[in-house]
Amino acid sequence: MGFVRIITWISIKIIALIKIILFTILFVLLCATAFVNGFLSEVVKDLPLIENLGVPDLAMTSKIYAADGTLLGDVFGEENRELVGWHQIPQDLRDALVATEDQDFYEHPGFDVRGIARAFRENLESGDLTAQGGSTITQQLVRNLYLDTQTDTIKKFERKIAEIILATKLEQKYSKDEILTFYLNQVYFGSNAYGVEAAAQTYFGHSVSECDLSECALLAGLPQAPSTYSPYVDADHSRALIRRSQVLHRMYEEGYITREEMEEADTSEIVLTGRKDVGFSGLSYPYFSTYVINEVHDLLPYTRLYTDGLRIYTTLRPNWQTVAEEQVIAGIANLADSNVSQGALVTLDARTGAIRAMVGGVDFNESEFNRVWQAKRQPGSSFKPYVYLRAMMDSYSPNSLVRDGPVEYEIVGSTTYRPHNYDYSYKGIITLRTALRLSRNIPAVRITDILGPSNIATIARACGIESELYPTLSMGIGASEVTLLEHTSAFATLANDGVRNIPYAIERITDARGTVIYQHNTNSHRVVAENHVRLVVNMMESVVTAGTGTRARITGHHIAGKTGTTDDWKDAWFLGFTPSIVTGVWVGNDDNSQMARVTGGRGPAVIWHDYMVTVLEEFNDETFPIPSYPRNVRSMDIDDSQAMLEIEKALQDLAEEMGVDSEDFSLEQLRVLQARGEDVFGNIKPDDDDEDSRADDEGEDVIEDDEDEEEEADKDDGEEEEEDDEDFIFF
Repeated sequence: MGFVRIITWISIKIIALIKIILFTILFVLLCATAFVNGFLSEVVKDLPLIENLGVPDLAMTSKIYAADGTLLGDVFGEENRELVGWHQIPQDLRDALVATEDQDFYEHPGFDVRGIARAFRENLESGDLTAQGGSTITQQLVRNLYLDTQTDTIKKFERKIAEIILATKLEQKYSKDEILTFYLNQVYFGSNAYGVEAAAQTYFGHSVSECDLSECALLAGLPQAPSTYSPYVDADHSRALIRRSQVLHRMYEEGYITREEMEEADTSEIVLTGRKDVGFSGLSYPYFSTYVINEVHDLLPYTRLYTDGLRIYTTLRPNWQTVAEEQVIAGIANLADSNVSQGALVTLDARTGAIRAMVGGVDFNESEFNRVWQAKRQPGSSFKPYVYLRAMMDSYSPNSLVRDGPVEYEIVGSTTYRPHNYDYSYKGIITLRTALRLSRNIPAVRITDILGPSNIATIARACGIESELYPTLSMGIGASEVTLLEHTSAFATLANDGVRNIPYAIERITDARGTVIYQHNTNSHRVVAENHVRLVVNMMESVVTAGTGTRARITGHHIAGKTGTTDDWKDAWFLGFTPSIVTGVWVGNDDNSQMARVTGGRGPAVIWHDYMVTVLEEFNDETFPIPSYPRNVRSMDIDDSQAMLEIEKALQDLAEEMGVDSEDFSLEQLRVLQARGEDVFGNIKPDDDDEDSRADDEGEDVIEDDEDEEEEADKDDGEEEEEDDEDFIFF
């Protein structure tokens, strides 16, 4: 009995011990389960919802194109990226990436147990348990897409579990080919290239679809350490070459290529396209392209240009732009001895306002400041056409008379304003046509006073001047600053028969899928009656045929234009046009230093001519519409009887010099010719030698500061010749 009791007691104790052990095990399991659940909850709580799991939109590079489809350059933000499809990615690149990054990619469900074990073993051998993580391509993708941006507080081991969870779900939702395409479009390849297409363009200058085996191997080796293996890091590309060899060797070991293919690719020379600037790359015409970028910012939310892969189709004519840049550079070089360092040019389609060429300076790399639209300068006498346009609107005629003689004005709150001509001479009573043709200052100031500065400012704004115009008498001879773009645009209104078009550089914009998100619509509207404009344009033709702009003449083409020189030789302009094309040119210095007597008729007119000769090869001769002249010719603030006496005496003197009967120059004939729109005095031309010397010595419209007048700057528009004044008393 005692033995049985002992056995029974022992059994009871064993059972109790087993219960305790089982209870303990159960308790541990429950605690472990609770811990794991809590751990996993902590891991998963910040992850994206599984039902919403997908590949986020990636920032893509935008592209700018010229009117003929030529690529002008790429624009990107922090990430230079262009997405490509599966079939655009070479098989060699897919094989190289799998062989290097994830040999079992096509076998595992998103995570690779063998890969993790292999990495753990290598980490033990190296003594660094975090050296390799054994991540698959899918895990790397979810890490870059989700964890780095959405769960950055997760520790390394917690993140590894999160990677596995998300990678498994991603594999369930997408095919292997799709995941590999996502990866190659997302991963960083160094040198600000995100995605394999941007990488191929950055390093090799061509699409990824054109990459050979050697280039594919180099690209596949970059994601592991792009800053280390980028071929731009070392001058001899040594690290990039070593890494390429490693990739090629892995491809051979995995059976993707033969030994011969490996050795041939491994000895291939690396040919690079050259490092690209961050922000944009390959801008063929940077002054124009950066202007386009500014326009996009005005049209669309700022970030879309740098993230949405836009396609921007512009108005630029590359062949014109190339010639424009060449002629501005050559023209400024020719003027270097005259202390000229900068120039700008812009061409507009007069019918639409489309910008066809834009040169904002001599060298974009030295100065990104665009003098076409960012610089405001005094236009000098090139502003005068607006004065005479206002006169035509008030029923004056090109053959209305105005006195070119001494005049002074008492300015309220200031001193006396005494404008003068360039050569301090006076030509007496002359026609408005002659006053504009020879760019006389005093007649322009007289007309500004008679018609009112505010009225002239109004018509200048209607034509396209957007800068502030100060309604003073000197405004009529170009005291208020304007940009070359707005001034040229206003001249385009004159060329277009009084119809205004706002200048623009973008025809349309599409998104990455080709959907049009912006389309330019021409908003043409008449701002001036056509005959008033035609009268002024007819006068401006005289400037080119026999005035201060003769250097802009092009055989076989009708051209109208105006020269200008300002502020002690600080600015020189020429703006000219045909009925279809208008081009403005400015030269000067950014520091406002004086040029050595460079006038609008010398520097800018020559650049204009040498450039437009090429442009007009594409056009037949176009004539300007013929204006209708007022029957009754009004005169500007002069007594008609006194004017006729002066004209009669001048005609008699002129007839005596020419040895003809004075009756051939009768006053009655003068009145008839005026009514018909003919300029009696304008028909008398100097001989060629005089004209050439006059073109060389023209002083144009120099604006000087009068000691007695600070607000009313004296503008000496002396585009007229200094010699042979007696032959042109009334011109």
